[in-house]
Amino acid sequence: MDYSKVTLVEYEKRKKEVFNALRNNVPNITCEGVDCLDCPLKTLCSDHEMMLGDAEMHEPIKAIQLIMEFEPPVDWSKVPVDTKILVRTDDDEIWYKRYFAEYKVGKVYAWNNGQTSYTADGERSSWHQAKLYKEDGE
Repeated sequence: MDYSKVTLVEYEKRKKEVFNALRNNVPNITCEGVDCLDCPLKTLCSDHEMMLGDAEMHEPIKAIQLIMEFEPPVDWSKVPVDTKILVRTDDDEIWYKRYFAEYKVGKVYAWNNGQTSYTADGERSSWHQAKLYKEDGE
């Protein structure tokens, strides 16, 4: 993606979505209330030496990239069974298309072999990495 073509309106809209998700959807347009460790722009603020707005002005393209690419953490306990997800064992593997089965003891489980709850006969596996599937491809 060419981040130099992202408009200020697009950036601010996405930034608001990201920060609201990190605050559990409590509306607020500032970074207040978001733990710095969770903030996608933390690398620009250099350990609180710089205010967020100044950091964005100092490296605008990097700020845009960080916000546009950021995926808020998924609350797997709220994901419905048979939701489309992508899973893999480690960073070097390709993502496999699966259907969400359950979240248990900190692990994401998917139905085996791309099946759903209707066809899997209860057979599921846990995965080290998982993310929600986006209808636009990933």
